[in-house]
Order: sequence, then structure tokens, then C-alpha cells
Amino acid sequence: MGIAHAGLQDGPTQRYLELDSHADVAVLGANCRIFQETNRTVQVSGYDPALGSVARKIVSGCFAYDDPEGGEVVLLIVHQGLHVPTMPNSLIPPFQMRDNDVTVNECPKMHVDKPDADNHSIIIERAKAGMPLRLPLILKGTVSALPVRWPTDAEYANFDLERFELTYETPDWDHNDPSRGRDEKVMSDHAELVERELMISSASMGDETERNHQMHCPDRARISAISNTLLPDTLAHALRQHCNVSTIYAP
Repeated sequence: MGIAHAGLQDGPTQRYLELDSHADVAVLGANCRIFQETNRTVQVSGYDPALGSVARKIVSGCFAYDDPEGGEVVLLIVHQGLHVPTMPNSLIPPFQMRDNDVTVNECPKMHVDKPDADNHSIIIERAKAGMPLRLPLILKGTVSALPVRWPTDAEYANFDLERFELTYETPDWDHNDPSRGRDEKVMSDHAELVERELMISSASMGDETERNHQMHCPDRARISAISNTLLPDTLAHALRQHCNVSTIYAP
């Protein structure tokens, strides 16, 4: 299990939770309050195998986050992370968060054509009805990071503060699970198959069918803006809604 880097050095108070897509699992450093240890350990090695490896405990930890928009303090929980107390900052892989249904938009706003508030941020749905929690990311060089700090005793004991789990506690996190690769291949193959079928269907559309389409939905150019990868049933529904017609002529 490799760790990409040991965090970036910062001042004595400001620390970060850094996104690290090369890390296999979250790595909780000195800026994280560890509140639970497991009986499991993992052998951790650095970028150079010649340096050997060391056993690290699997733990759960807590960060305090100061919301820059409203000023409120929220607590961010990370389960199934490695405890490396000598690291000033902590690392978290986006994959581990996404497996917990957390939205991670790590692309910086400067690389987006029309950026909005959701770009370059972490978004977590609330358990109760309400707006999701949006955590804007910053850039430290080329590393996307979230400013966090050690929660005080009073904050950690205050259950009126909102708590959000960035990673799940169970089942056990297994970064080597081969099912992920198989699932990704199935999804890729399915997307290619749908695209191929749509291309064949479009190419085989006759002149008469095209005239029927034009008659019942003259604004064909606007339909193409809906999507060029809609499945047939979804496309029919979209056409009915967009063109206000009850009959769709399909090839």
C-alpha cells in the first residue's frame, strides 16, 4: 500500500486535508483527532521500496472545519484511515469518499469553462432535508486541499454541531477489491454499445421517417441539445415533453 507523499509543510495552526488520488486509503496526521482504534493494522511503504515498510493502525478520526460562508463549525469524520501522527497534514483519496456517496469535484475552477460554486468542492448530502454541505477546496500549488484543524474538547463533545462522514465505517475498506475493475469495464462496454446502437439507428433512418420527425417536431436542432446519448425510451419521453406531441415516430 503506497502513500504518494507526506503532506506539505505549513504554519503551526493552519493544516489541511489534502486530496490524494494515488493514496490507497486515508492517512490521518497530526491535525486529526483520533477517537477510535481498530484491531487492524496495515503495512505501509513509501515511494521508495528500499526504505522498507512500517505497520500502521486503522483508526477513525475527526476534523473541525470552519465554514467560510456562515462561520459555523462542522465536524468531519473519516473512518478506516491510517494513523501517521508525524505527518502535519492528512490525506484522503477521492475514490474512498465517492464510495461513501460523497461528491468530489476536484477539477479546479480555472480549468472549467463556466465554473460555478459546485466546481472544485466536496458536496455532502444532509441526513435531514436541507441544502447539501458544500466544502470549497483550495489549491496548494497543484494540490487540492480542504483547510481543517484539530477540534477542541468542547467542539468534539458538542453534539449540536453537525457531523458528516467522509468515508464509511463498514464494511472493511479493501482498495484491492477486483470487483471495481470488473464493474468499470462493464459500464464502459455498455456505454460503447449504446453509442454504437444509436449511430446505427440514426444512419438507417429513412427519408419518410425523417419527414415524420420534421412534421411532428420541427425544431430538431433544439432536440439535439437535450442529449445525443439518450436511450430510446428516454428519448421518446424527452421528445414528447419538448415538442408537445403524443406520437413519436421511431425508426
